Amino acid sequence: MDDNDIMCPNCGSTKYRNPNMRLFIGTCGHSYCENCMNAYFSRGAHPCYECKTNLNHSSFRLQVFDDAAVDKEVEVRRKLTKELNLYEEDFSSLREYNDFLENFEEIVFNFTSNIDIIATKSKLDSMKEQYSSILAQNRFKKLSKDQEQIRKQIQKEREILDQMQQKVAMETMYMNQAKRSNKMNLLKKLETSSLPAEQIVNEHQKDVSLLNRQGGVEVSENSAVQEENAFDELEICYEYTSPQLDIYGPDIPMDTEIVTNDPPIFKFVFKPSEIGLAGGYHQSLACNRAISDAFNCLFY
Repeated sequence: MDDNDIMCPNCGSTKYRNPNMRLFIGTCGHSYCENCMNAYFSRGAHPCYECKTNLNHSSFRLQVFDDAAVDKEVEVRRKLTKELNLYEEDFSSLREYNDFLENFEEIVFNFTSNIDIIATKSKLDSMKEQYSSILAQNRFKKLSKDQEQIRKQIQKEREILDQMQQKVAMETMYMNQAKRSNKMNLLKKLETSSLPAEQIVNEHQKDVSLLNRQGGVEVSENSAVQEENAFDELEICYEYTSPQLDIYGPDIPMDTEIVTNDPPIFKFVFKPSEIGLAGGYHQSLACNRAISDAFNCLFY
């Protein structure tokens, strides 16, 4: 649905005439624009324009979906999920769990469609009483199984990241210690050695270069190991196999029989550009396809 087609069911105002219009849905499932909601329900309770249910300003929330029935069903499911927070492991058999899900969906449908509201409320109360002990235990289960699995995965990734950061920090610390040690050795040699200062400095620069290379090699080896592990996790690489065509007719001539250096048929085929040639296109492909279509289904 186009945004311009959105219309307030009460006053008929549309999004086209009022771009800032927002729809709000009441607990009864019927919508009002923001102006109508403030005009009718800001001062107290007022009956709904359609179902005559008494509503007040706090009974409304912003409508998310274009169809008010979808918004109402989402709200009903959210409330019922909190009231009947039961999982498969709470039942003794799969059949019993499926029966519960069937009853749950029936209650959702009745509340959404306003069918047998009194009988549906009575059925909901009986289900609450039937599973009262389990509901009391599950009230403290804040996370579902999927949410718990996601939480564990995030925790595992955080632990791996922390280990990598600690490893990098240790390597950086050892590298800085080695550099400081080399610097102290340089100063000590300059003070005590009888060799020329230029020679001592050149030897020190060689040691520093060697140390940097060793650090680079270690990093590259770690990267190679990570790439190798990542490659091991992949499945078997794709391997191209030529398609086997079932031609119900004469055999198609080979490429060497069709394509020569510059056959006249190429005049009627789109000439490839440099980009097309780089992508693997050639005029012989179009020729082969045309001849394949011509030979296909030619019976002897």
